[in-house]
Amino acid sequence: MEDLTPNLIQHMELVFGEIQGGFTVPSELPTTPGVQYVEYKNGSVRNVTVISTLGLSRFELASSTSDKKIRQELFLMVKDGQPSGTTPAVLHRIVNERLHSNRAILRGEALRKTGCPFPQKDFVALYATLPIYYPTEMWTCQTDEGDVALCWMFPIRDKEWRYLSEKGWSEFESLLDQAQFDLFDLDRPSLV
Repeated sequence: MEDLTPNLIQHMELVFGEIQGGFTVPSELPTTPGVQYVEYKNGSVRNVTVISTLGLSRFELASSTSDKKIRQELFLMVKDGQPSGTTPAVLHRIVNERLHSNRAILRGEALRKTGCPFPQKDFVALYATLPIYYPTEMWTCQTDEGDVALCWMFPIRDKEWRYLSEKGWSEFESLLDQAQFDLFDLDRPSLV
């Protein structure tokens, strides 16, 4: 974690909890210099484990909708005790692809070709959204290099993917807002 801005690590630990350790990605995957994949526990959302990138924000990525440059870290949330599966490898593939294309992940995007982070579940894509379980003032972190946005990668099922494709991300976000169950629970019911 050397060369990372101390306030970024502090910010992420304040939001997600203490770093428990890192992950090694499969050796057959290309490397992503400076980007690590870590697990946090005991954060501000109780009984949740977070797996995130750490270091992706070193890179300014282009927005596909404006001239804006974006620094971001990606994360997934799971209920404590639920398996993390291949989450670090899936995040690694996403990072690799985005660094290669120099394109940031924007709210409302769904990434389907990245593999399934939870093989034993029926999720087909990861949907990028705001970290709604955390206070809004924690959604970004100020660093010397610029603001870093935290991007929640939310696993979605095929039926949810189809709804999102047909109705658009704004309608899909309405379903997220109306959910009467924990969205980080991998055993949650479908939103549609």
